[in-house]
Amino acid sequence: MRLNLPIKASLLLLPIMVCACTKSSQDLLTGLWQNEESPSHAIRFDKSGALDMDVRPARLKREHSGAAVNWAVEDPSHLKLTISVMGASQSHDVEYRLIGDGELTLTLPGESQSTKFKRADPTAFDQLPPDPPKGWTYRTEGDKLRGTTDRWATAKSGEVADGSTTGLVLRERAEDGFQLMFTSADNLYFDCTSRLMGCEATLKFDDEAPRPYHFTPPQGSLPDSVFLSSSSKLAVLERLRHSHRLLVEFNILNQGRAQYEFATSGLEWK
Repeated sequence: MRLNLPIKASLLLLPIMVCACTKSSQDLLTGLWQNEESPSHAIRFDKSGALDMDVRPARLKREHSGAAVNWAVEDPSHLKLTISVMGASQSHDVEYRLIGDGELTLTLPGESQSTKFKRADPTAFDQLPPDPPKGWTYRTEGDKLRGTTDRWATAKSGEVADGSTTGLVLRERAEDGFQLMFTSADNLYFDCTSRLMGCEATLKFDDEAPRPYHFTPPQGSLPDSVFLSSSSKLAVLERLRHSHRLLVEFNILNQGRAQYEFATSGLEWK
């Protein structure tokens, strides 16, 4: 059916039609967005301008980090995030890309790679099972000036009851050689604060008996990573090459013992 209207009447209707079918970027971003790589992690853009960057299913009891995050659209491809901790604020320019109303790509503060999200139904999100362990990923970085190449292999543990995870990292760099370390996430720190004394963690490969190993923290910072002692690195690397599963128990600062499981099969490291 063709609708014939005088030109003036058509022009008067045009703004109404545009307003009815066009949403602002602020409206399109509002809601819950699920991390595609880690489905039980999400972010929530609130209409009030608040942003929760670490939403978990209702089964996971988590303490708030103490940071308040606010968001605002700067232009069609950039957000401004303002992070406030104990009265101090810092702003970040964040690149984003919306694909329709259901896909979102963000480059978050402190991250070099983009993260993909999809719009989530809060009810379905709260019924998700914990994230399982993730296998090995690899990265290399060349130094043309010195003719060297640094390399990394990383595995991510499965989630535990509070939703936290840890990373197992193999790293070989020209400046300090081969290192085997565990890294924490989610504002958790290992109870390993003395470089002189170090600390112990218990490792169990497949069905073998668990064994204690000695670790040391990095210098000059809170221990969000711990390094396996030099005397054990090659032996543990050999076990990683031939194992399918690793269970690790750490002491977490102010929280006590926690166990994390890794999928270790298929490691490619010579």
